[in-house]
Amino acid sequence: MPRFMETVALHARWKMLCSPFTLSLQGWQQGHIHGVATMALLQAAQSSSRRVILGIKRATLSNAFKAACLAGAADLSIQVTCNKPRSIWDLNFRRIASFAAFSLVYTGGFQVALYRGFDQIVGAGQCVRVALTKVAMDCFVHAPVLYIPSFYVSTGLMQGLGWSGSLKMLQLKYSETLQCYCMLWSWPMFLIFSAVSVPRRVVFIAGFAFIEKCIYSFIGQRD
Repeated sequence: MPRFMETVALHARWKMLCSPFTLSLQGWQQGHIHGVATMALLQAAQSSSRRVILGIKRATLSNAFKAACLAGAADLSIQVTCNKPRSIWDLNFRRIASFAAFSLVYTGGFQVALYRGFDQIVGAGQCVRVALTKVAMDCFVHAPVLYIPSFYVSTGLMQGLGWSGSLKMLQLKYSETLQCYCMLWSWPMFLIFSAVSVPRRVVFIAGFAFIEKCIYSFIGQRD
């Protein structure tokens, strides 16, 4: 009987000594499982964010190429209509490429970021007051300061006019082009800022820009 009691006592002591290690092992296992689950969730979130970012980049590039194609087609239309070339080699492909390249970079890239800046400054709402404020910023700040100078200088350089020729073209055509911009874009810009979602703005602008580039091409080809 005493030996049995000693055995029971030793077992109880051993159990008391081992219980902290058992609890710590169970806690480590639970923590490990929790960590694995957390890592899996983080990886899934990162993968989802990468897909979203990749989709946005693809949509942006697609819209930029659409804008480039429409701008090139606009200049081509004016060349065919006004110059009446006898063969395809009479076309000014460098001019067509300059219109397309400008729209690819400016309309498809910079202008998207600029209008997002408008949303941050004025607000992303689509009420009449916010839309009219953005139209005023576009017609009286963006167009005269950035858009028209960059259009004539960049397309002039790409056409081989050089800095002096590009700046001279800008000086000659600036006033007329600014008037056309304000007359052409006031209502479309109001619709863009009041009703068109941000991802669709590039295509919407590029559609109206086809008419705009036709006018600019006509203005640019006049002596």
